[in-house]
Amino acid sequence: MKYTYAYKTSDGVRHEAAMEAASREEVFEALRAKGIRAIKVVAADGSKANGAENGRRTAARWIAALVAAALLVSAAFVAIAPWRRGGRDVAQPSRLPAQTPPTQPAQPAPAQGRDALRRVAIPLPRQEIQGNRRRLEIAPTNLFETALETYLSRYAEPGREVESAARPQGFADEKALLAALDAPVYFADDEFTEFVDLKRITAGIKREMADFIRGGDTAGEYYDALDARQRQEAGLRAKAERRLGELTAAGEKSQSKAYDYWLKANAQLRSMGIYPLPLPDALRDYAATLDLDE
Repeated sequence: MKYTYAYKTSDGVRHEAAMEAASREEVFEALRAKGIRAIKVVAADGSKANGAENGRRTAARWIAALVAAALLVSAAFVAIAPWRRGGRDVAQPSRLPAQTPPTQPAQPAPAQGRDALRRVAIPLPRQEIQGNRRRLEIAPTNLFETALETYLSRYAEPGREVESAARPQGFADEKALLAALDAPVYFADDEFTEFVDLKRITAGIKREMADFIRGGDTAGEYYDALDARQRQEAGLRAKAERRLGELTAAGEKSQSKAYDYWLKANAQLRSMGIYPLPLPDALRDYAATLDLDE
């Protein structure tokens, strides 16, 4: 399908052009690769059609497609690590679209005093943050430069419990919000790697939100999708944690079963980017007796 798009150059002049693409998302990705920030992309007939689908895409269709994608990933994993309870599969969390890994190298921010030590955080997809988790729990309140980034960073790790908080306000219109989302996230050369990864994942969430809004949905709908995804992931991890606790509490006769469940549960959690369950203290002596050469 043919799409027309509009953009502005650094001198403020508006330009329009067209290209053939399978969807509006493909147009945005192609323009982003060229360093162009489109302010409008429409189908040749003047609508916001996305490929063969007409009309405004709603958050409900996003979430339905995401759940289907998550179930496909889970089905592929079941052959390696079965995840059953009472003869039924545990429900898998819904997923927002996978983020395309960036190809451009990080660019330093303008040098102004200590700003010379800052670098642009290249976006990462949501994932478990490796390293000292205690640092994330006591991260400084001014780690991010904007309230929007601070809010979105709460959703960086899949499966982590998120406390309720007021959603960011203060944007005059959609254009102002998109400008804030398109602004880079910075990190300092001397920051802990855990903070750098947190900022890179937050940069990825900002880009995901911008694409969501440019696709025709609202900021409120995106926040709702974030909450739904996080709750589903956290629920899945909580179920695994409860089941492991039940097996561990059964005593020595269930140690082998509990240890096997711990391995399989963590394998599936990691496959979805959810941080794993720690080995219970009650199983440490049992694990120490295993012959790793067998």
